[in-house]
Amino acid sequence: PSSGGTATKASDWIGDVTLALYEDFELTTQARLDTSSFDLRRLESGFRWGDIDDSYINMGYTFLDAGPHEVRARGRYELSQQWALTGDWRRDLDNKGKQLLAEGGFEYTDECWRLGFSVGRRGFTNRTVQASTEIMLNLELLTLGEGYAAD
Repeated sequence: PSSGGTATKASDWIGDVTLALYEDFELTTQARLDTSSFDLRRLESGFRWGDIDDSYINMGYTFLDAGPHEVRARGRYELSQQWALTGDWRRDLDNKGKQLLAEGGFEYTDECWRLGFSVGRRGFTNRTVQASTEIMLNLELLTLGEGYAAD
């Protein structure tokens, strides 16, 4: 949009900082500041604790100038080498604490593929998306496109 600096010769200031204190703990923040007034236009901050390929929790906060302020949480808990529970949650802090998303599911992982099943509720309505309950089945082929080197 023209408010992003395209109407002038200078764009907004954009920054991204990631601090990985340990292998399984990471703090992140991303910001966008107005080029002339340095007013905050966007801020996304969060942390991750755990291994993204194993069990983890990821929590964060998003602020958009003239847009939503929301909190979010996503997680995965590995029950065994093959089975895991998953969850995703988002809440709008501006619109009377309206629930944006609540989703839970499980995954089964084999050597070559991953099968996921989830049920989620989207609690918002906009121009093209109505509030809805979704049931999703996802099949992921893990080795498709990967190359292996011979020893």
